[in-house]
Amino acid sequence: MDRLPTELLLAIAGEVPEQIDRLNLLRVCRTWRETLLDLAYSALEVETLQIPQLIETLLHDPEIARSVRRIDVRDQPGEREWPDPPPISTNVQALVGKIAKSPKEATDWCSDLHDSPPDSWTALLLALVPNLKTLAWDTAWPGFWVTTVVLGASNREPPFDTQPALQSLSRVEFTLQDPDDPSDYIYFREIVSLLHLRFLRYLSMEKIKDEAYSEGGLSRVRAAHPNFKDLVGTSPIEILNLSAQCNLNFGAGFLINACANLREFIYQHENEVEEFGYRDFRVRAFRDPLLGQKHSLEVLHLNDTGESGVGIEEPEDENDFEPADRWFGSFAEFERLRDLRVRAQNLLNLHPSDSHHLLILKDVLPRSLKYLHVAHCDEAYSVVLADGLLGVLTERKELFPDLEQIFIYAALAESSQPQPAGPHRPPSDVRVLAAISERFAPVMAMCKRAGIIFNLSLRNDYKIVYLGGDA
Repeated sequence: MDRLPTELLLAIAGEVPEQIDRLNLLRVCRTWRETLLDLAYSALEVETLQIPQLIETLLHDPEIARSVRRIDVRDQPGEREWPDPPPISTNVQALVGKIAKSPKEATDWCSDLHDSPPDSWTALLLALVPNLKTLAWDTAWPGFWVTTVVLGASNREPPFDTQPALQSLSRVEFTLQDPDDPSDYIYFREIVSLLHLRFLRYLSMEKIKDEAYSEGGLSRVRAAHPNFKDLVGTSPIEILNLSAQCNLNFGAGFLINACANLREFIYQHENEVEEFGYRDFRVRAFRDPLLGQKHSLEVLHLNDTGESGVGIEEPEDENDFEPADRWFGSFAEFERLRDLRVRAQNLLNLHPSDSHHLLILKDVLPRSLKYLHVAHCDEAYSVVLADGLLGVLTERKELFPDLEQIFIYAALAESSQPQPAGPHRPPSDVRVLAAISERFAPVMAMCKRAGIIFNLSLRNDYKIVYLGGDA
């Protein structure tokens, strides 16, 4: 077996899907270990309880540490509590002492290691893998100690001036730990340190929230917090994916402004924020920061699948929201935008107090557009949107030569069944409300003649009109 050509051995090992099986290959013989070490440890999936032992392995064998390119941190199934405090070896204490900025900070860090929060151990793990390119995380959000390592490594502070870390990290993903727990979320301030990473291109997060400050208060927080300083236009992030249950009307603007050349921005809103009540989606808070990226932005999904409590109706309190909070404004300035997904109320301005802002749809859309998805379209919006799309299609060759796809998601459905009592599943015959379907019939016919894909359908956020009356 030790006479197999290296290329063949690597090809075979590369097809082994399970991490434990790849590691077992290292035990076959010394030749296999030398040949497959980098491959076997290139991608690691670890549970939080396994991090202390992994750290000891990396401290004992720096060659393994240099092999790691991707780490997926998973929460421990079942109970999240650590059964016993993990041992803190002299090697771990020495590493803490090198990174900590004072003896007191080192003592506090070791105390947290003993209490076992994932943040304290994960920070040490990140400090030991100099060639890490991808970090995926779906457990409790790392806090102060990870921030300490990220900032220290980014600024090449000791010991990272001679032992670099995170200099190759290009992709960071944080996924939902508990989608149904409103108290389980990430504070905006906790991720700002990531903007200092010099090679980070892709940042994906879910359940990230603003804190208890108003828009005016955010500027004061920026001025006081060291992570906010000197970041405008400095981050190399090209894809910013805030894809689920976010509430970042104010903080998102700072993240966008920090990017030098943002290509993709995805944001999906959730109204409820534990401790702070409800914060509706404010699309205008995103406009100016996104306009700062008009030279590079190609993909914009702006709350097309998220929540929004602001509708076409007049608010009970005239100060509840301004008209500009509903309508984004023109997208025509985004000269490279090809994929636009947005709610109807943010694309069109139908509120009575918006009448002086009314524009023609073909004048609002970017000329580079290829894919247009419009969500939560009710009867009122369908009238204006259908007419606007006919105008777009009429001048498609001159104004929108790249247009390939139009998807509309209706906000209203109908069923021939009677209204059921109590909780129920959607009936089997649920369909787009007939009045909305009729409005878009000419658009569908025109798209068919032009070779453009058109789809009118329902998604999760729709109401049902029961034509059969009450049950």
